Amino acid sequence: MSEHAGLSQRELQIVQSYAGGDTSPTIADTLFIALSTVRTHWAAIYRKLEVSSKLGLAMRLKGEVPQLRSQIEMETAISEPALNVEEAISREKALAEVLRIISAPQRDLDVVMPRS
Repeated sequence: MSEHAGLSQRELQIVQSYAGGDTSPTIADTLFIALSTVRTHWAAIYRKLEVSSKLGLAMRLKGEVPQLRSQIEMETAISEPALNVEEAISREKALAEVLRIISAPQRDLDVVMPRS
């Protein structure tokens, strides 16, 4: 890719890994980052390269200029990873609550898990 379009070093690593045939889970494992972090980087990459899909990205990497998408299509493509981040945050909050309950004194556990 001749122009970097303001991509960060990590975003360039992700794009290069993708160009090499890696999937998002493989990229996450290789770079030792969470899959949700890769998805967040994808949103930034799409915005910076003005593409709305991996197909558009592949065209951009080949030097082809993908058709410009409407603002609504771009926002939709970007919002999907954002929703994944929100879901991850919700899971983290739920896990924190479970851990709080588990680490609570025994009397609090009786409320959550009554003994038979």
